[in-house]
Amino acid sequence: MNSAYSLPGLPLPVARGIARNYRSLSITELEKAAALEHEAAIEAHSRLPTLAAEELRQLQQSLTAIARRAGYPDQTGAAANRKLDFSAGVYLRTHLRVSDTDLLRAETWAFISTVVAPHVVQWRFPRHDEERFSGPLVRNALSRTWLAARLLDRGGDTADRWLYLANAQADFLVQLIERASLSSDRRIALAIADIWNEWRQQIGYTELEALNRSALKWLTFMLSTVEASLLSDTELRELVENAYARMREVQLAT
Repeated sequence: MNSAYSLPGLPLPVARGIARNYRSLSITELEKAAALEHEAAIEAHSRLPTLAAEELRQLQQSLTAIARRAGYPDQTGAAANRKLDFSAGVYLRTHLRVSDTDLLRAETWAFISTVVAPHVVQWRFPRHDEERFSGPLVRNALSRTWLAARLLDRGGDTADRWLYLANAQADFLVQLIERASLSSDRRIALAIADIWNEWRQQIGYTELEALNRSALKWLTFMLSTVEASLLSDTELRELVENAYARMREVQLAT
């Protein structure tokens, strides 16, 4: 996987239909059903060369191995989920040499989740939510891990590159990723993660969760009146810092 390549996509209606049929299959049966191609697959928008079958198999095997290290197929629960999400996110972020033109398309992830690694998706979300196979980026089981790693990647030359991702709690990631005005700009996301990490060391989880929700709402409003790209890194950090500080004052006053 040394040169750039593309991954096929799968039309979302097709993916939803396949996911619906998966309801009656066990994880073991889904692992056996995992494939490298599908008759309804569509060409990637980037028009780059498609990943060779043997390398696509390597992707499939790597995702399965990551799941096994997290507890697949027998262990389930918050700890296993967290381990999978972190490891899969880092792997997908660092190993997929695919352009954002493809990776920011739900169809690309529908192909990976529905065709290549449906067993991993079903194990991670045993209640069988179809969106985990065929939903938008913030809902698909694998694209959400990649998106979180993409947003919170501190850079390959940075010490503790994955500090923010490793510390991130589930609710923090949901609140950040599902707010498009915040998650569409990595600079904003990294500033938020930095301040959130500081507060994480000062207050308990329940208080932090409520503080984060309020701060991100206030910040979303403020960024609707300010052009973030015109702010320096220092100014952006101060804006985020102020959002948390203000909402903490409100929290303590109620």
